[in-house]
Amino acid sequence: MGAAATAVGICIALAIWTGPGRAAPHSCPGDPLISVEAESPDDAAAVCAAVARARPRLDACNLHQAQPLTIRVLPQITHALTACMAQYHCHDDSISVTAPRALPSILAPDSIWRRITPQALFDSLIVHELVHAFLDQAECSGTPCLADHEYIAFALQIDALEPADQAAILDGNGIDDPDNTGRLNGFIARMDPGYFAQAAWLHFSQPDNGCAFVGDLVRGKRTLWVDPY
Repeated sequence: MGAAATAVGICIALAIWTGPGRAAPHSCPGDPLISVEAESPDDAAAVCAAVARARPRLDACNLHQAQPLTIRVLPQITHALTACMAQYHCHDDSISVTAPRALPSILAPDSIWRRITPQALFDSLIVHELVHAFLDQAECSGTPCLADHEYIAFALQIDALEPADQAAILDGNGIDDPDNTGRLNGFIARMDPGYFAQAAWLHFSQPDNGCAFVGDLVRGKRTLWVDPY
């Protein structure tokens, strides 16, 4: 969300890339609102393909792009010496995402994202950060609810995976009441983002939830925000 949320926990403020010069940006074929910077042509093509696959689902869930975006594929993204998988930067409408080959080296040994291939994870990260970008473009200066944003981003990230990968991500989740929103709060999103991701998709996939529930969050008709006091 803005410059705060990622798919590998929370990376506050701006991510930093310390490496060689950036590749020249180019627009995705048939999609002038998305520019890609990547050293690898395969990575650039994967970004464009992931965006193209994601657009119909994002549109169905009331998530629409308002401004051009630049997506950068980087070998290393860090903040406060902590590696990040991906990051949306509100200040310049850009997304940074770690290259697929570098993802395994930054995942915790027990991360649920180790259960799928680096390429599948990379593609899903594009979806996750597109959600944050599309939400934040509406009002970059606002203070949106962390739980609302992460719910939508994680739900659609997992929704974009193949069924076998979804099953791997959800294995052992222990959630027997998926329609209960009590666990979908900002504290859990920060402290255990993997569990929050599982809970978000299971709730999203229940009858009468899905894009209808997301639409209510986007329009402010509902919120997962919990008063801490």
